[in-house]
Amino acid sequence: MPRSRPPELMSLRISSIFSRCSLFISCPRPLPILKPVTHGKSEPATRLLSYMTVDKLETLHKPSTKTAEDITCNSVPAHHQHLHYKLQTLLFAPREPYFWRSHDMHILTTAHLIRWCKVTIVLMVGVFGVLVVFSNLTDYPSNYEFVGHILSMDTTQGNGSLMYRAITSEMMHHRFYWMIMTLESIFTACCLLGTYQLYRKINAPRKEFHEAKKYAIAGFMIAIFIYYFILQVIGNEWFDMDTSPQWNAMGWARGIVEFLMPALFFLVMKNDH
Repeated sequence: MPRSRPPELMSLRISSIFSRCSLFISCPRPLPILKPVTHGKSEPATRLLSYMTVDKLETLHKPSTKTAEDITCNSVPAHHQHLHYKLQTLLFAPREPYFWRSHDMHILTTAHLIRWCKVTIVLMVGVFGVLVVFSNLTDYPSNYEFVGHILSMDTTQGNGSLMYRAITSEMMHHRFYWMIMTLESIFTACCLLGTYQLYRKINAPRKEFHEAKKYAIAGFMIAIFIYYFILQVIGNEWFDMDTSPQWNAMGWARGIVEFLMPALFFLVMKNDH
């Protein structure tokens, strides 16, 4: 005849089984399914679950501030401690957010499209800088003449009392022109490098993508310094450029700044996650 068991023991075992089933069903974050992995002649790693009581499993699936080191299993035999460590690693290791997994980014989402828009805007500014630098180098006399007339103030029609501000030295004209070309080359290089950095991090987490914006932001700020501060502030307010009927770059510089400022605000915004 089969050996009889006390009713108290049977009820305890049945309640333990139902508790385990309800734990795994109601768990908001399913526990990973362990595959039978053997280490030498030891038992499978899945048998570690048999050493863990219901209270300890509830502690694992409830949100708390405890770490894997705070939760220990004293009932695990010594020869299974390495398997217990692997189980804790699976349960508590930081996981990559689901949205930013590389195999899911082939789906075009709104955040992904915003990132591509930012890369495209930085690339357009970089291409603009390449064309400006190429024009300055290949057509040096024409652009130098433009800078020379602004600095010498020989075509302005304003108050004659402002002529003391004029710079008539040709050497200073060349130096001023080369300073502008150097700054334009720097902002072009920063924008092109920023485009490459943003493209590399197009599928990265939002913190890495935001950190990749630093070269593009530097390029935009240098461009704003050239076309707003140098041309509009110094060229217009000090050298009275807007009164010249021919050598006047106010409209051209204003259009560039009106594009760069909103583009810079759009670039630095964290709306791409």
